[in-house]
Amino acid sequence: MQNLYILPKGFLSNGLFCGLKASGKKDLGLLYSESPCTVAGVFTTNSVKAHCVIDNQETLKHNQFVQAILVNSGNANACTGEIGLKALNEVKEACGQNLNLHSSAVLTASTGIIGVPLPADIIISALPQLKAGLNSSAENFASAILTTDLKVKLSEVQIGKAKILGITKGSGMIHPQMATMLAFIVTDLEISPSDLKEALNEANAQSFNQISVDGDTSTNDMVVVLANGASGEQISLSEFKKALNQVCIDLAKQIVLDGEGANKIFEVKVIGHQLAPQIARGIISSSLVKAAIFGCDPNWGRVLATAGQYAVINPAKATLKIFEHFLLKEGQVQNFDKKQISDLMKENKEIFIELTLGEACLGEGIAWGCDLSYEYVRINAEYTT
Repeated sequence: MQNLYILPKGFLSNGLFCGLKASGKKDLGLLYSESPCTVAGVFTTNSVKAHCVIDNQETLKHNQFVQAILVNSGNANACTGEIGLKALNEVKEACGQNLNLHSSAVLTASTGIIGVPLPADIIISALPQLKAGLNSSAENFASAILTTDLKVKLSEVQIGKAKILGITKGSGMIHPQMATMLAFIVTDLEISPSDLKEALNEANAQSFNQISVDGDTSTNDMVVVLANGASGEQISLSEFKKALNQVCIDLAKQIVLDGEGANKIFEVKVIGHQLAPQIARGIISSSLVKAAIFGCDPNWGRVLATAGQYAVINPAKATLKIFEHFLLKEGQVQNFDKKQISDLMKENKEIFIELTLGEACLGEGIAWGCDLSYEYVRINAEYTT
């Protein structure tokens, strides 16, 4: 990490190895606020939901304030029936007791292999040590929530005396409408529950719902924002939205860059169509486009063909650029140097594609994806073996 990523005022966290991962890497994390927080969350749209997602959604229906999030990696506790639900309730109750909180003030999150019941006893026995090590750094917590990720992912914005800090995990099963990702964002700003919810919904739509690694949506995904007001700092809703968007987009791009087996990240900007965000998402989700990015092949035809799957477009009016090089201009193929553009794609970790279909006032959308590599297939062919 580039810096220590100190949590906003009033927040503490810790992470450790409790025994869930065979690798011995950290697998249990706790994020805690010394005072109650306003809270907002968005969750996977998959109809197959893990116990933690269902429980958190129910908690937020009846409770606008929480104070802790307990996260385990190495086990998704999804599709585990009554055994998994019992384990969740035991863990949540024990966490509340350790922190002197009612269990309704505790949210939980799990990530890992589906179909294996959560071993509650292992987690519960580690809670006292987890609590004892709480501190102002986000580092151990950020490490404890990872699965196939290659690196921790954090982002922060300073606002006067206050701060917004986000922590996420995600590498595979990433697709719009939530993916195998967890994101926890904390701030010591003062903000109402309704404003927090509105800001998160907008930020999520422009960030985590505009990325894809492999087209698969998972069972455990969530983004949760906590605000404890400890700084006493207040800003306008529009200012908060801008700052939250910045953090979420940064985190979302970090997920794509750390995509399983990924070598490249590519940004697709679509201009001039009312369905521009959906078209952009479709393009970055295309296996053919992703394969072309992996091969550094400026195959503009794949981009245009994919766009046509998601909206009615007129190819005679389409303009497409890779970086600043025009490959197609108002329907006319340009005399471009294919090798030059391919070499440019090889030289850059991030590739920019812009597709113009009409006037900007008609709509605009941006999405981020990663290439499809041989390594992605290897990782997911051997995931449970």
